[in-house]
Amino acid sequence: LDWTLLQNAADSAAFASAVGAIARPVVDPNDPKGDTNIASGIAAAASSIQNNGFEGNRLVIDISTDGVQNTELDGTQPGAGCHGGDLVQFQQTCFDVVEAQRDAAALAGIVINGIAIETEFTFGQGTLHEYLEDHVIAGDGSFVAISGDFNAFGGALAEKLAQELSAPVIPIPAAVYLFGSALLGLVGLARRRKIH
Repeated sequence: LDWTLLQNAADSAAFASAVGAIARPVVDPNDPKGDTNIASGIAAAASSIQNNGFEGNRLVIDISTDGVQNTELDGTQPGAGCHGGDLVQFQQTCFDVVEAQRDAAALAGIVINGIAIETEFTFGQGTLHEYLEDHVIAGDGSFVAISGDFNAFGGALAEKLAQELSAPVIPIPAAVYLFGSALLGLVGLARRRKIH
């Protein structure tokens, strides 16, 4: 789906229907689970946010996954890559790939939230939501929602969206005004103390 401005209930309902019609993509019919390339998803989403023609008060990427990063950024698997080798190689290759994209998005002021679909092995990394907390999410107020399986995903998505939409947003001009007012108040207080 392309970027869509939702201005009323009808817009929201139409968008929800369009989202509901999207099937889970399968890259390789011989490997129906496919690889997991969270880093590429973050990179593509960050680029799309920065070039979408909209101006928002809050920039958020949502990562929904049932697995950990297990490829290079371009989807290749050099040598043992992220699928094999020892745990140290796994961490150096796959963690670095996803964390580099996470950090770049965070530097651009983008918050990354996640939904962990807890259905797969995480290569000794604890639970999937712990992996997302440690290596994927970023920004003020970022969080991970948990879905026990694909059947519970719809409920987890609804809860995550409700949490995101209820987060207070202070537009930049208002934030500057509030910061400036507080700064002037402190200056005035300091002057009063010097006079007394």
